[in-house]
Parts: sequence; C-alpha cells; structure tokens
Amino acid sequence: EDDSLHLNAKISSTLSLPTVLIGNVEHDAQFGIARAAFNSHGSDCLGAVVAEVQDAHLERKKLADMNLDPIALLPKSNELSKRTVNEVARILDNSVYLYGSEYSNRPVDNIRIYTMQVDDMLPLMRENELAIVYHNRLDVLMSILLAAQSSNAP
Repeated sequence: EDDSLHLNAKISSTLSLPTVLIGNVEHDAQFGIARAAFNSHGSDCLGAVVAEVQDAHLERKKLADMNLDPIALLPKSNELSKRTVNEVARILDNSVYLYGSEYSNRPVDNIRIYTMQVDDMLPLMRENELAIVYHNRLDVLMSILLAAQSSNAP
C-alpha cells in the first residue's frame, strides 16, 4: 500500500529533487514522519517551512530534535489565513465576479450572500467583504459598484 507521502518521496528521489516540508505548528509532529519517509526513499530533505509559529525558539528546538533545518518560521498571520477572491471564485467553479483582475488576490475578511433589497443590503456591507449575489439582480450589482466607487457609501 502506498500513500501520498511515500509517493511524493519516490517522485522526489527519482527526479533527484530536494524536498522542503511545509506545514503549520499544529502539524509539526508530522514533519519527523515526513522526513523519515523521504529519507527512506533516498530523497534529500532541505528543511521545513512552519506557519503560525508563536515561539520561534521552541519551534527551532522541535525541528532540531527531528534533524530538520528551519527554512522559514512564519508568525501567525490573519492575512495568510484569509481566502482570496481567486480562491473563492475557484470554489464557486470560477463564477464571474465584479471588478478586475487587480483585485483577484485581495484577501477577503468576510463572505456574505445577499438576497435582500438594496436599501437593506448597503448598510450591512463592510470593507474587504466579498458579496455574492444572484446574477440577474442588476439593481444590486449596480448598487455595489456605485457604492465601491463612492466615498459617501457606508
């Protein structure tokens, strides 16, 4: 039986590609298991990138105990944990979204589905919110566009 970890290790070894393990603090115990799997297939493991690190000294010690070099220790970041407009669009089967590609990598603080009237909806809208509306609600779509351009909009 072959799982994805061993398959990735075989591919890395076969192609002579060094490995970088990537994960977060919650899964850092799995780094040792992954390193052992990659080593068992003859793959070179360069180290680990760990996200959501609160205590860098402790994390370095944990990695050293697993014979891993810290490549990067990233602090907990609200920005990294947010989905972007592109990610939401992919989840929604790349449905059309307003604005242009320059906003597609913008992180989204909140996703809200609006089915109400414009007068009720506008006061609820917030900065960095992704509004999902039915495509034939031109009144809502136009109001959102106008509100986004206006300095007086809520």
